[in-house]
Amino acid sequence: MAFLLGRYYTTVAGRRRRANQAGNGRMPDGGRPSISLAGPRYNRPMHTKRDWFDGLALVLILLLAAWLRLAHAADNPGWFSDEGTQLELARQALHGRAQYFAITQSTLLFSRLPLFTAVLAAAARLGGLSMTTLRLLSGSLGMLTVGLVYGLARWGFGRRPLALLAALLLAVYPTAVLYARFGFSYNLLAPLLLGAIWSLGMYRRDGRASWLALSALCLGLGTLTDLLALAFVPVWLLVAAAKNWRAAVWGGLLLALPLGTYTA
Repeated sequence: MAFLLGRYYTTVAGRRRRANQAGNGRMPDGGRPSISLAGPRYNRPMHTKRDWFDGLALVLILLLAAWLRLAHAADNPGWFSDEGTQLELARQALHGRAQYFAITQSTLLFSRLPLFTAVLAAAARLGGLSMTTLRLLSGSLGMLTVGLVYGLARWGFGRRPLALLAALLLAVYPTAVLYARFGFSYNLLAPLLLGAIWSLGMYRRDGRASWLALSALCLGLGTLTDLLALAFVPVWLLVAAAKNWRAAVWGGLLLALPLGTYTA
C-alpha cells in the first residue's frame, strides 16, 4: 500500500512540474524533449471497464456452474451403482489396499483406473468418506472444467465474448450438469484433457519444451484416470511430431510414464 501511495504522489508531482515548466515556456527536463518508446505510463489505465465487466461475468458464470453442480449434491440425482463402487474402492485405498470385495491385485479393478480413486481417498481424509464428499469433488472438478473452457476459448479465439459464451453454455448444458453431479471419473478426465490440449497448443505456438512436458503430463495422468484418454494419445503424438518429431519422442515417453509405472 505504501508503495502504491508513493507511486501516486510521485506521478502527481511529476505532472505538476511538467505543467509548470510548460507554462513558463520551457521544455521539461531542462529544455530537452523527453522521448519514451513505451509512451506516458500515467496515461494508460491499469484495467479498463471492459476488463472488470468480463471478470465479473466470468465470476458469475462460475458461481452459476457451482450452484447447478453442488446444490443438494448428495441426494439429487439418485445414487448410481458406479458411485458405490468408487466409494468402496476409496475405502479400501484409505486402508492401503487395492481391493473390491474378494478381488485383489487387479490392474484394471472393475474397469477402474487408480487416479480418481486416489483423489477421492485424499478428499475423504478431509471431509470423510461419503456420497457428499464424492459428489462435491465431482462438482468442483466440473467447475474447474468450465473455467478451463473459458481460458482455452479465450486463448484460441482471442475474443472474450466468445470465451464467455463457451463457458456459459457448458455451465448450463443439462448433460454436463447431470454428469458433474455424479461421482464419475470423467469429471477428473475432462480438466486433464483440456490442460493437455491447451499446453500442446502453446507448444505449437512458441516451441517451448516446458509446454510439451506439461501437456504430456496432463494426458499421461488422464490415462491413469479413464480408459477413454487412450483414444487421444495417437492424435497427441501426431500433433507433437508435426512440430518436432524428436521432441515428440521424449514427450511420448513422458506421457507413457504414469500408466507404465502403474502397470509395471
